Formats: sequence, structure tokens, C-alpha cells
Amino acid sequence: MMWALFAAAAVLAAAWCAARARGGAVRAGLPHAPPGGAVLVVVIAHPDDEAMFMTPCMIGFREAGYRVKVLCLSNGGADGLGKVREKEMYSSAAGFGVARSDVTVVDDPLLEDGLRTAWDVPYAAALIARHCSSEAEGAHTAVLTFDDHGVSGHPNHIATSRAVRAALRSPNSPISAAYLVVSHAVWYKFTGVLGSLAPSCTGVGVKVGSPWPCLSAMLQHWSQMVWYRWLFIAFSRYTFAVDLEEVRR
Repeated sequence: MMWALFAAAAVLAAAWCAARARGGAVRAGLPHAPPGGAVLVVVIAHPDDEAMFMTPCMIGFREAGYRVKVLCLSNGGADGLGKVREKEMYSSAAGFGVARSDVTVVDDPLLEDGLRTAWDVPYAAALIARHCSSEAEGAHTAVLTFDDHGVSGHPNHIATSRAVRAALRSPNSPISAAYLVVSHAVWYKFTGVLGSLAPSCTGVGVKVGSPWPCLSAMLQHWSQMVWYRWLFIAFSRYTFAVDLEEVRR
């Protein structure tokens, strides 16, 4: 009975979303990229983070005039699928309009994927700063990543957030601003499309009107599409809306 209710709710939500779907994203408090060129480096811990937690941002920043690039700090090889997931990362990024040349997947023994793997934050911060410096175009380079709670609480996500903050604070940092994906309580995280009707808790955020961009991106990460990720796509608020904390130097 419970599964039937879940299935019915998913179908209704999908139908409602399809009815209200728009061609792009709705941005709140997120200005257009400044004149002279702007780059957004999406710094994630694993292939599929950009799809599960940042799909609205991947669309919204590009529509705002940013050249979107991806820096993935590991290849997600905890289960021995690192090379497979690396290829999936390129395919997912392409769906967001990000060229393969603008995607960097790090395979470093000091940044191995794992719930019990402690990352060296200063090491990761230096890597991020070097990468952003080499990728900078024009006067403005921003970074998108997790907040201090990592959205899901994964220690690699949290380490990524800390590394970005450290890179932002470093002397002569090439990063002008960081946008942090706000973590929500579990009950709110799974309010799905209904939760996306609420305004951003920070005044800065991005929304999309359909689950299809997230689903399309996640289908490129086919090795990760176990049963509970289908439910995540249907019921996660992050599928439809992301609230952002803006941090400047």
C-alpha cells in the first residue's frame, strides 16, 4: 500500500511538473554575469553530485551568462568504478552544455572517494586555487559547491566545502565569490516539487519547473542508478530548487 502511494505521488508530481515546466531556470537574487567574462567552477566531490544536488544551478548560472566548468575532486572509485564514473561525468556535463575540455576529474590517492576517507583540506584547497587560476577568464571567477554540512552529510562533500572556503580566503585567490548549496533538514529535503514553491531561505537561489533535467543528467550516471536514487529524483527538493549562500572575499 505504501509503495502504491509513493508511486501515485511520483506520477502526480511528474505530471504537475510537466504541466508547469519552463524552458529554463528561475533565478532569485542571482545577477547576470558581469561584463568582461565570468566563469563558474562547479567544485564537487564525486561524479553525479552536479546532477543530484545542483541541477538547477547548472542551468541557471549558464543562462545568467557564466561559462560553467566542472572540477570533480575524485572519480568516485570507492566501488572500483572510477573509470566508468569518470566517463559518466563527461556525459552528464555535456547534457548541461559543458564541453569535455571544461571538465576535470581528479584521480589522486590523497582524495579518494569513501565515507571513511579523510581528505587533506589544505591540499585540496591548493588544488582548487591552482585550477581556478588556470581556468579564469576575465575579471570574475566564482565557485559553486556544498555548504559546511555537505547537503547529504558525506564527509567528502564537507571536506570539499572547507577546501573551497580555504581557497577563497587564501592570499591572491583567483576566486571572487563562492556560492554554497544550502543543506536542509531531512523532512524539508524531501518535499520535492511542493517544497520548491517556497522562496529561497537566503534570498538567493535557482529553480526549474521540471524533474527532467535532473533525471536526464542522472541517467548518464547509470552505474549509480540504484532504486533509491529514482526516489531521490522524484522527491528531493534539490531536483527542483537550490538555495544558495553567497560568500565573497
